[in-house]
Amino acid sequence: MRPGLKSCRLSYQRLRVLLLARKWAERKRRLLVIVPANLRKQWSQQVADKFFLPSVIMENRSFNEAIRAGNINPFQQQAIVRCSHQFARNQGDPGVCPAG
Repeated sequence: MRPGLKSCRLSYQRLRVLLLARKWAERKRRLLVIVPANLRKQWSQQVADKFFLPSVIMENRSFNEAIRAGNINPFQQQAIVRCSHQFARNQGDPGVCPAG
């Protein structure tokens, strides 16, 4: 790995977290973050630890539990929703649209 590449990557990650915190402060509550599957929990923990922002990791289990509980669109929550690229791609049902 080239010197400085790791610090650049960390800076980029901090920038994303700061942008989320800013949106949250602006009372934008419908935030969807699509991340690599192996980073969902790490990023969720960092946002909670550093900015005390609520976040939910959306995966098949939590998605299905929300549907069973009567939530028609589990992506609509009062928290930052994080999911993997693959999960977002597989949710192709027009009735359950993360952005809508």
